[in-house]
Amino acid sequence: MGAREELRKVDWEEILSGTVNDDWEKLKSILFEIQRKFVPVVKGKRKNKKLWLTYKALKHAESKHRVFRKYKVSRHPACKRASAKASREIKKAKYNFERKLAENIKSDSKYFFAYVRGRSNAAKKLGPLVNSEGEVTDSSEGMSELFNEAFGKVFTKERLGDVPEAKWEYGDQQSIGISDITIDEEAVMSRLDKFEG
Repeated sequence: MGAREELRKVDWEEILSGTVNDDWEKLKSILFEIQRKFVPVVKGKRKNKKLWLTYKALKHAESKHRVFRKYKVSRHPACKRASAKASREIKKAKYNFERKLAENIKSDSKYFFAYVRGRSNAAKKLGPLVNSEGEVTDSSEGMSELFNEAFGKVFTKERLGDVPEAKWEYGDQQSIGISDITIDEEAVMSRLDKFEG
């Protein structure tokens, strides 16, 4: 029995006899129940296809695998021929992709550099780091301790009694400060009138 037979069994006049909203909820619940029963849940196959891999190159690579499965010997002339064709097509596809990427570098530099960064084998390395005493640390343990200390300060609540005093950059407290500035309505209006022109 399938989903259609299940839907035929439903007495629609009895179920759909209330208000529009109630009927909608009933219909929705019936359809979801039938979907849960009869529609299989399949995880999609996600292939990490290379950006430069064209349809033609992919078909040649699949053909090479098919031929090898048939003969089981890589020295067989048919396997050698299929392997050479696949290699040639893959190299051609890669060359064409990289050439187009280089031609469009002016208009799409972000894509170009993302591709180049992905191709590089250089590992992104942190360090050496300088601690609070000014000493340079390049060992893994020392750098992990420094990171732990730095991140620990960010997420730790400090006691308000231990807050240090701020030092004045421009002389003492009484000489220059924001308290010496007076702003009145007349000064603001005269400045605004100059902007209106």
